[in-house]
Amino acid sequence: MSSSYHQLYVHLVWATFKRLPLITSAVEPQLHSVISAKVESLGCATLAVGGIEDHVHLVARFPPTAAISDLAKAAKGASSHFMNHVATPQMRFQWQEGYGAFTFSKRSIDDVV
Repeated sequence: MSSSYHQLYVHLVWATFKRLPLITSAVEPQLHSVISAKVESLGCATLAVGGIEDHVHLVARFPPTAAISDLAKAAKGASSHFMNHVATPQMRFQWQEGYGAFTFSKRSIDDVV
């Protein structure tokens, strides 16, 4: 049986629709928890989640079987669902299309986080 070794890290960034300031301090901790839980459910490890009222940063370690595009889609989808159905059902929440993705080495973790 062969074994493999990997150290794959990504910094994802995505914004609210039209960069509207929709992420309030009241919902931010729960929103970040939802994102982290979704990332973990995909076999990835959340190293940090943060941001401000109009965008989110996610730093994660991911296995070679995971596609960055799937990770971004799942994190955005789960967090959008949370915002629309739990946190702020009285308003329409959506993310802007797309995301930024930046890979980095293990030695850069502290700087990126």
